[in-house]
Amino acid sequence: MPNGTGIGIWKEGALYGESLSLGCSPSVFQAEIIAIQTYAEEIVTSSHWNEAVEILSDSQGALKALEAVKFDSVVVLNCYRKLNSVVVLNCYRKLKGDNWWNFTALR
Repeated sequence: MPNGTGIGIWKEGALYGESLSLGCSPSVFQAEIIAIQTYAEEIVTSSHWNEAVEILSDSQGALKALEAVKFDSVVVLNCYRKLNSVVVLNCYRKLKGDNWWNFTALR
């Protein structure tokens, strides 16, 4: 991707990877949210139901925004709705400050 913003999604141990160009408009924050939402959409079409799944992100801002009670961004709200349509969501934090979500995808 020579110009603009993009996202990358990779699944450990699987032959799945995806990169998408988002053009020049989205911020890095929006790209992080869109990446999480894109993976949630992939779960819907995959065979990951009733399996533990981790979504890792180095964007503390994106994860905190998705934990919010009130949403100031339509992008964040849409991602939150997609995640909640496919998963039971629990957020964990490691002591070093790494952020990830650990959840079970349920039908």
